[in-house]
Amino acid sequence: MRIVQLRLLSFFLLLVTSLTLSADKQIEVTNFYAKLYLAPSINAKFMGLAQRGERYSILISSNYWYRIDFKGVPVWIQKSDIQLTDPNAPPSENTPVATNTTPASRDEEPPVTENTEPQQPKIVPPQPSVSTPATLATPPTATTGPVSQQQSTRQSSVTEEQIRAAEARAAEMRRARIQDSIELAAKEKRKQSRLNFSKLPVVEENVEEEQTNKVFLITVSPSRVLSELSPTSPILGIVSKGDKLQIVGEGDSWCKVMYKGSVGWIEKRSGKVIIPGTAGSFFEENRDILLLSTIILIAFLVLIISLVISLMVKKKRAPGAKIVATDAKKVLVIAKELKYVSNTFTSTSIPIGRSFNEIGFHTKITHDMQKLNTVINTYIPDIIMIDWNLDKTISNTVERILLSGNNSTSTFIVVYNVPDPLSMFPSPNLHMSFLGISVTDKDLTKIVKQLEFINDRAATDSGTKEAESSTAALEGEIAGSNLSEVMQYIEAGQKTGCLIIDKGNPFCLIYFIDGRIVYAATADGLVAKDALFAALELKRGTFRFLLNKKPKAANTNMSTLEVLMSWTKEIDEATKPRLRTP
Repeated sequence: MRIVQLRLLSFFLLLVTSLTLSADKQIEVTNFYAKLYLAPSINAKFMGLAQRGERYSILISSNYWYRIDFKGVPVWIQKSDIQLTDPNAPPSENTPVATNTTPASRDEEPPVTENTEPQQPKIVPPQPSVSTPATLATPPTATTGPVSQQQSTRQSSVTEEQIRAAEARAAEMRRARIQDSIELAAKEKRKQSRLNFSKLPVVEENVEEEQTNKVFLITVSPSRVLSELSPTSPILGIVSKGDKLQIVGEGDSWCKVMYKGSVGWIEKRSGKVIIPGTAGSFFEENRDILLLSTIILIAFLVLIISLVISLMVKKKRAPGAKIVATDAKKVLVIAKELKYVSNTFTSTSIPIGRSFNEIGFHTKITHDMQKLNTVINTYIPDIIMIDWNLDKTISNTVERILLSGNNSTSTFIVVYNVPDPLSMFPSPNLHMSFLGISVTDKDLTKIVKQLEFINDRAATDSGTKEAESSTAALEGEIAGSNLSEVMQYIEAGQKTGCLIIDKGNPFCLIYFIDGRIVYAATADGLVAKDALFAALELKRGTFRFLLNKKPKAANTNMSTLEVLMSWTKEIDEATKPRLRTP
């Protein structure tokens, strides 16, 4: 039993001594920098860099790796980046790299696997000894008794366990060695690929003329230009977006360029290879300017189109000429179908809205009964024309709307398409009139005259009647036969003033006194009836009626109806075929 205790004590002392010797060993970094990993593999997590000349304590040793204490963190470093050193020796700058493929002496501890368990001493199984004469002469010592048998049994079991442990460690070391060899081969392949790419020949000016014209345009800012194609290469300079570098060599992922007189390397993802003078290079160089110009051009075109549309909407008018009054009256036509007004002199018919427009009214047409209240209160018409066929009770609805507001005394209501106008009774609360199925221009003249009478009486009752000189003057363009309608309007209103007709220059002056024509003259020298006929024959031009203007002398005295009848008769005689005499 005492012998077993002594053996266990010796084994424990041997283990402590081995660990002490391992902790006393240090490594010194010999490369410019050495990468540190979390596990003994180059694919493991990167933990940091150790610089040349730095020393660290060894924790565990593997085939191609050492586990060291790096600032309190256990990390792994490759043996090719370091060398073993004496802890008491001063650090050296140019220390050769130690390979450490095999132990140098018996004192160096054997390599262990990547397992982080404490290193145990290698127990060699007993080897058969060779007999010598001296040993043969010495008789073997006989061990008898139960104690000696128990010790031999324990010794054999311990020996078997040691052998199995040694075989397991050897198998683990073989697997680690194979893994390290695979990783080193992959690393060497990548290194060789980088070296081959970095040794691309410099393109001479007279070798490949097309390639010498290529330029590297920087599109990513900032970008680095390296002096060498290596991860440890110093930075040659920093370039910004839009800079151009002359290309002297081109690879798959890198370009060899000229930077301030020196050759450098830059990644292709930092820009684009272009050829100056081509359309593609011009687009790439001026991409931002072209994009901004395109946006400005589109905005300008949109603005122009919107202005054109707005002008077209403003110039859009109903067919035919219109008379615009400085204080235009409003007519609201409540009808579903369009009503035509016949002209007494020309035997033509025009829509009722156009007829009111030609005598100076602004017209609005609606047939929506649900929105009628809103339309009347917002539009505030002076005349409301109602189609009897739309709804027989619509006049009652309009009356209720007007009485609820403040426009009942100044609004004139006219109901047309009535089968028997004489049998209708107007409302005592409103100004109303009824027209039959056919409506003529004379009916409109009467409507306008009645509206003026209503307005004059309302102004007199309120004490705010203005002078006649403030009545709106008529002006507009001549189109078709609307000049005759203007003259009828002046006659119906018994106006006094001067009607000026222009066709680029003043053409004709017609003076009215109480609606009758008392003076007419043209710039060509025509007077009286001839001047009136010349004015009625105009198809284009403008007119303007000035109130309260009287001539110095009169050269005629005719009504508008007399003038129109004489003019129509003259036209008929001129169009009759002449009889031939035999």
